Amino acid sequence: MYPFENVNFDKVKMYFPVPYNVDWNTVKVYVNEKPVKWRISDWKYETIIGEYPVIEWTIFPLPNKFNVTVVYEQEVEPLSDGSFKILYAMATGRFLNQTYAKQCVAEVKVAFGNLPPNFKIKIASVPPPGTFFENMYSTEVEVEADCCGEVIFRKASKPFEPLKEDILITAFPAEIEEKWIPYTPDSESVDMELEIRDNEVNVTVSITFRHSGFKVAWGDVTRQGNKFIADAEIYEWTGPVLQVITTKKHTYNLGKLKPGSYKFEFKVNGVKLKEISFTVASSSTACTGALPPLILAIAATLALARFKL
Repeated sequence: MYPFENVNFDKVKMYFPVPYNVDWNTVKVYVNEKPVKWRISDWKYETIIGEYPVIEWTIFPLPNKFNVTVVYEQEVEPLSDGSFKILYAMATGRFLNQTYAKQCVAEVKVAFGNLPPNFKIKIASVPPPGTFFENMYSTEVEVEADCCGEVIFRKASKPFEPLKEDILITAFPAEIEEKWIPYTPDSESVDMELEIRDNEVNVTVSITFRHSGFKVAWGDVTRQGNKFIADAEIYEWTGPVLQVITTKKHTYNLGKLKPGSYKFEFKVNGVKLKEISFTVASSSTACTGALPPLILAIAATLALARFKL
């Protein structure tokens, strides 16, 4: 809620930034607890975590004193490191004239809700992009999520100046447990080579990984009629690893097969990634000791002629 005092205006247009991931169905603006219509403005509000859209509304007639309340909800997705960031736009006064009270004071109440007990909370006052020196924040407080249900953070401006910093709230895991977690590669990282020698079939599977922190339990081959299935288990290490492309190979021996058509299916963690079809041909006709009848007849004639001489 923002308290205001009129300084000889009949009406006024007001602006307020809302998060880029706001649920627009929840946005409401109240003046002295009465709802007013708002629209999305054409300009954006720059923050250190990205541009915020801005809503605007007009108050007419303008009371001598009034309070403005803006309500909205947003859904915050976790970042790649497991943390959550929420920025409350509080430095809007830097765009307006200098008609302020002796001092502006903001009070931000942060309720932790159902955060896991191993999480920590950082509440910081942060300047707009391009205006900070080394540290991104001017003031920062860090607390454990399980220490209390909520934290109240107060920020005061300089005398006769507006608030010029936003409030950034970060929730992050205090400790990241290093462990093996299931991992299923895409089919493009899997190659298969087939070898058939004297009706004995071998299939070599190669998997390319983006770093060294993977382990593979290749598993055994099961047979369903003329189909062979291998289901491997792959795990990725969440801790530090060597950032080098790594290839792992394994050869599955399908045994000596009878002539016919077959399939080999490769799965990882129960997910089918690739399949190949192949044919085992019939063996060559073996030579026997029997001679063709024509050769036998010629041999008999030659023997008869030798006898007459």
